[in-house]
Amino acid sequence: MMVGLFVAVAMARSADAPLPGTGLAAPSLAMGLNGIVERSSQHPFINVMKTASPWIGHSAQERAAFSTAALHAGGYLDERGWPTALPEGARALESYVLTDQPEGATHLRGRYLLRYAGNGVLRVTGRADNVRYNYDTREIRFDYIPGDGSVVLRLRETDAKDPLRDITIVHEDHLAPHAAGAIFNPLWIDRIADLRLLRFTDWQLTNGSDQVTWADRPTPLDATYGWRGVPVEVMVALANRIGADPWVNMPHAADDAYMRAFARHVHQHLDPSLRVHVEYSNEMWNVAFPQAIWAQEAATALWGEDAPDDGWLQFAGMRAAQMADIWRTVFADAPGRLSLVAGVHTAWPGLEVPMLTAPLAVAAGQIDAPPVTRFDAYAVSGFFGHELGAENMATTVESWITASRAVARARAVETGANPEAAVAAHGYELAFDLAAQALRQGSLSALLGEILPYHAEVAARHDLQLVMYGGGSHVVGNGAVTGNAALTDFFTAFNYAPQMGALYEELLAGWRAAGGTLFNVFVDVAPASRWGSWGALRHLDDDTPRWNVLMRANATPPHWDDPRPPGTFLHGVLQRAGDKAARLAGTAKADILIGGPGDDVLIGQDGDDRLHGGAGKDRAIVPGLRTDYEFAHEGARVILRGRGNIVTMVAIEAVEFSGAPGQVHALADLI
Repeated sequence: MMVGLFVAVAMARSADAPLPGTGLAAPSLAMGLNGIVERSSQHPFINVMKTASPWIGHSAQERAAFSTAALHAGGYLDERGWPTALPEGARALESYVLTDQPEGATHLRGRYLLRYAGNGVLRVTGRADNVRYNYDTREIRFDYIPGDGSVVLRLRETDAKDPLRDITIVHEDHLAPHAAGAIFNPLWIDRIADLRLLRFTDWQLTNGSDQVTWADRPTPLDATYGWRGVPVEVMVALANRIGADPWVNMPHAADDAYMRAFARHVHQHLDPSLRVHVEYSNEMWNVAFPQAIWAQEAATALWGEDAPDDGWLQFAGMRAAQMADIWRTVFADAPGRLSLVAGVHTAWPGLEVPMLTAPLAVAAGQIDAPPVTRFDAYAVSGFFGHELGAENMATTVESWITASRAVARARAVETGANPEAAVAAHGYELAFDLAAQALRQGSLSALLGEILPYHAEVAARHDLQLVMYGGGSHVVGNGAVTGNAALTDFFTAFNYAPQMGALYEELLAGWRAAGGTLFNVFVDVAPASRWGSWGALRHLDDDTPRWNVLMRANATPPHWDDPRPPGTFLHGVLQRAGDKAARLAGTAKADILIGGPGDDVLIGQDGDDRLHGGAGKDRAIVPGLRTDYEFAHEGARVILRGRGNIVTMVAIEAVEFSGAPGQVHALADLI
């Protein structure tokens, strides 16, 4: 019992009864996550270094003279991607973060703390301002304002015996959650927490993946997830954190042992109320992706030169079936936790047949039945608007813009308004209407009236759930149009106009009418460019008509049957104390509770909670009894493992267990 530090006061347990969680109990929308690159405006991680570009090297004569691959091959990067030495002739190695961020992303403004281990000479330049170095503590602080350019990490020297490594970069607003071990940016979590499913295709670098063996996989300790993708441990942690089903993709060249190990991790660590959706690679039909070319070569190697033209799809079907058998075996004790997905070429009716049947593989005994017998879901795309960016439409779209600006100018003259201001504010309005009308009569009409009904019939014939692997606007310039700045500006504006929001409403309604279930949006957050306006949001401070339509749809319970245990899709909270002593109570889900300068009480519940007391003399209340837990140190963190959960504490002086109210223990006495 502690004396002097705390007064033990018995409190009514009913006041601390946990909420089951917060958020939508029955969301209905899925969303693909944008890929991890330094130019992304998604910012999913508290540690910004996880989105940095992999290291490259410059010589005195040539920028990027040493590629990441060359540095790895030469032994200048270790197994996690940190530099171990500079090659002969290299004047520096560099990595880039916070590149070309939208000026509207005001959440990025502020001061950052960079920490590192080891010894070397590291300079922070580029968009970093007011840089201050503390070599004794191995800390660098800098200010950042979003805009064109990068924050540049320039490594000039590193100690061969103790290389500079383990760099973290954290916004000062997130230092306490990071210290407590939180992984995900709370601002991003606020945006995606209520989704029903997250598709991790781009996080996994699925297209063109070079992963073959389990040793090739990304790991949580990788220098950056922009190198070889986000590890399964982090994806599962995110799914558990927000209460969302994960959709993962097995790399096309992954061997059976890789798939089995991946499946085992998910089986062991994913919340049992959640269901994992598993797909073999992505768009294996798409010859623009390396995996399709690989499948063509693999089909020829397996079945010879006499393999038919669709041999690559038969091979993909065979491998998808073998993947399915592996996952079903791992999940044999809980088959309802697994959904195996077949992704097809939506715009080419009939091309799904060789993948679903794979007659060569069946005849050769490589699989014992057609692949379609292995699947639970049939996945299509739901994109529209591609025709606007075609080269033969450029003149038409330009004429819409010209007419639209003329109308805006004429109206301004009639009303005595400033014509230039009117054109700037309203110059696209008529063109937006004309573009929306064209899509309603074009690709959207074809998608909803012809293509989706065809695939709905195929799915029904095989008793498969019709789901979407990605859909939304495909309004982007193609070919020479990508170099037309005026059309790029128009396409970008149109993608985030109210008219686009209305088209999304029609898309969602048409999807339901066609018999579709899970609608999967492509993607969550991405900056707009001439290469596309793929993000439902352009940055985390954004607000767009199409995002609002999607969130309203997500709040509508599923129109299909998918019973789950109560609370499955709820999530935890992040709470911060103010300047005065506070009492913060979490939920039954994973929570983050951050104390302030006062003497705070942080009440964890039955979830993987992270508690940071801050200044003051702080007490944690955790469920159960002292004997339920094992205690361990991880640096400044104290880890409690027990009751099926992990509680992480930082700057906590005392602990009380809910099963023994009023008995307060000094944390130091429990270690």
